[in-house]
This record gives sequence, structure tokens and C-alpha cells, in this order.
Amino acid sequence: MDSKGYFQQFLKVDDLGDEKLQAKIVDVTEGKYGLILHLDSDWQFTLNATNWRRLSKAYGTETNDWLEKTIELSAGEAPYKGEMVPSVILTPISKALADNERTLPKPRPAEGPIDDDIPF
Repeated sequence: MDSKGYFQQFLKVDDLGDEKLQAKIVDVTEGKYGLILHLDSDWQFTLNATNWRRLSKAYGTETNDWLEKTIELSAGEAPYKGEMVPSVILTPISKALADNERTLPKPRPAEGPIDDDIPF
């Protein structure tokens, strides 16, 4: 029996050491602490704000556009509450998407008519 399904494989700085990990994003889900990238290497990786900006700059903010993109993860430092702390650093490897290749954000549905009446 394959036991890896019983334990979540969240990638941490200590897991990398001096190594770099290249992997494809196969899924993106919402987790307790933010977006979780599911990688073809069976690792999961929770995005911090710095890594989200790097990914969004290359592939846009629509998570469907991130699927099948190759990224590299390495140990480094990132800002957190005004200090540099050890962190996993994400570097996009697949070619960045041009603006016309990105999925346009879906418009938010209207919340109904605006009621301008004063309640008194």
C-alpha cells in the first residue's frame, strides 16, 4: 500500500537544503493559509505573498493559467513582518504568458439594484 496519501507532503525550506526542485503545477486549491500548489513531484506548496507575485507576474492571476507550468523551488529568504526570514523561493521556468494569452478575470455578478432611499 502506498502510504503517501495519508500524510500531506508540504514542502518546507529544510526539505530543500542546497538543492533546487523543478516541478510542474498540476492543481491549485485553497488551503487554511492560502493557495496550495500541487506539484507533479507529489509535493504541495503553500504560496506566500512574494511567491504569489512572482507566479502572477509570469502567468497572470487566474490559477487555471498556472497549470502545467514548470517552476523551480529553492531555499532562500523572503520578507515577513519587516524582516528577512528563511523561505522557499519560487522561480517561474516555463515561458511567461503574454497579456493576450492570459485568461481574463470573470466579472463579478451584480448584487442587485442599488436602493438610494434613505431609511428614515
